[in-house]
Amino acid sequence: MKIALINGSASTPSSADGVISVFQEQAVEVGLETEVLHVYQSGIPLLIDEAHESVQNVRRIVDQSDAIVLITPLYHGSYSGLTKLFLDQLGR
Repeated sequence: MKIALINGSASTPSSADGVISVFQEQAVEVGLETEVLHVYQSGIPLLIDEAHESVQNVRRIVDQSDAIVLITPLYHGSYSGLTKLFLDQLGR
C-alpha cells in the first residue's frame, strides 16, 4: 500500500514537517510505502494548468497512491491559499 503524504505548510521548517516525519516512520514500520509532497516545493503554477509538468507529476503521485494524508497548519481557522491552489490543481 502506498500513501501520499502532503505537507500543506507554506514554509520550512514547520510543525507539519515533524508530524509528517512521525507519520512516515510509523507507516514504514508496518510495511507501507510513502511519498512526501511539499506544497511549497511542488512548482504548481498560480493559474490552473492541467498540462503543466508539475501538475502532471503531482497527479501521477496521487493517482498511484492508495491513500492521501494532508497535514497542514491552520491559518485563521483554515488551510493556506497555497494548499487550496494545490488541491484545486488536482482537479478531482
